[in-house]
Amino acid sequence: YLPDSENEAAEIAQNYRERKILLGAEATKSEFRRFYKDFEVIHYAGHYVVQPDFPLQSTLVLAKNSEDEKENLLTNAELLGEILPNAKLVV
Repeated sequence: YLPDSENEAAEIAQNYRERKILLGAEATKSEFRRFYKDFEVIHYAGHYVVQPDFPLQSTLVLAKNSEDEKENLLTNAELLGEILPNAKLVV
């Protein structure tokens, strides 16, 4: 839980007319994947777990939405090869 991340996201979002903010329990892997290709700016304020020996298994940690322990983890392997047609900035 990162309490300041919600404030950070809300503050940054104020700079954009079109925005989608995923906070708390709604910041699931499935919701993130549903929307992230649509935006020019993607700002992730959360935990990232580095796997130095297996970099493709390093993960963004998102909200849990099921009993599946890994359903809240979005790995580099899953993101590899993704095309972000609108993205100009990813933070």
